[in-house]
Amino acid sequence: MHTLAVERIERQNSEQKMVSVVVTNYNYGHFLADAIDSVLHQDHASIEIIVVDDASTDDSRHVLSAYLDRVQVAWQTQNLGQISAYNRGFGMASGDIVIFLDADDRLKSGAIAEIVQAFAGERVVKVHWRADLVDVAGQATGAHVPAKLVAGDMSKLIVDKGILYPSSPGSANAYLASALKQIMPLPTDSAEKHGADFYTIYGIALLGKVAIAGDGRALSDYRLHSRTDRAVLSFGNAAQGYRETERMGLRSQTFQRWVAGWSEQRISVTLALTEFSIEKNSFANSIFAQAGYWSGLKVGMGGLKTLVRSIRHRPGCALEKLALTTIILAILVLPRPAGLPIAKYLCDPSSR
Repeated sequence: MHTLAVERIERQNSEQKMVSVVVTNYNYGHFLADAIDSVLHQDHASIEIIVVDDASTDDSRHVLSAYLDRVQVAWQTQNLGQISAYNRGFGMASGDIVIFLDADDRLKSGAIAEIVQAFAGERVVKVHWRADLVDVAGQATGAHVPAKLVAGDMSKLIVDKGILYPSSPGSANAYLASALKQIMPLPTDSAEKHGADFYTIYGIALLGKVAIAGDGRALSDYRLHSRTDRAVLSFGNAAQGYRETERMGLRSQTFQRWVAGWSEQRISVTLALTEFSIEKNSFANSIFAQAGYWSGLKVGMGGLKTLVRSIRHRPGCALEKLALTTIILAILVLPRPAGLPIAKYLCDPSSR
């Protein structure tokens, strides 16, 4: 495994650690002030805010004009996507810890102080926490993500099993800057411009340990842009209907080349990567996309092996894995009207 010299964030000096919050924005002018204010109102002593505006065409420039004395702004001259925004924002960051905050999300009061404290553990390179789901107006829905938070060394899971550990979404992660320097820049030759957090979340886990901030409490808000649709078996703000397994296949190949490059071949990721949340969504959507019960059953059986593998190697106890397997089988064999609400509950946290 690649050896990395990283500084431990000592608890007694945590208030002196500089935290860089990189806000990535594209046409989220109506949310942007909310995101910036959530950082400005933190009680941690040393914070810098960097906004990367990815050539927005809305009122983002006008919104940012009110903050130019308190934030640094990088104006992209053309829309290059989230990966490029991460790279540029990190290039401007001078903090010991870096948070990439999507412009439609926000931090809760006191979050950064707790996040910094969580880095005090030995070899911690990434800290994550739960996020409350809020609607487009910023009102709490009563749900949160992720359902499961893990801590510890996740590198063997990725390298030896090809399994991605359960993680919070992008804005609910913080990174040790000295570790980020080892893996940046993120690969801009990917087939897509987005999904930057995929590379930071899983790439940095190859260099040290993951820790949990907030003792399981939500430290940020994740904004949903649309109402829950009973027929949609997925979560988040990405375009619906995208084939997640195909995208994961492309990302796996890019991830493998990228890791080999920055590690100078000392880390080898050879297995195709998979993750339970992706497999369960693909499984459920493939079943309910079919016109009839038997055709759905046949398609579901075809994806069952990979899904069960993702459950088997997922961090957790045997009872939890048995429960997930039972739910998956119920979705597969039950009549479609009975299986659909179960699938919705499993695949979309906002429906719980």
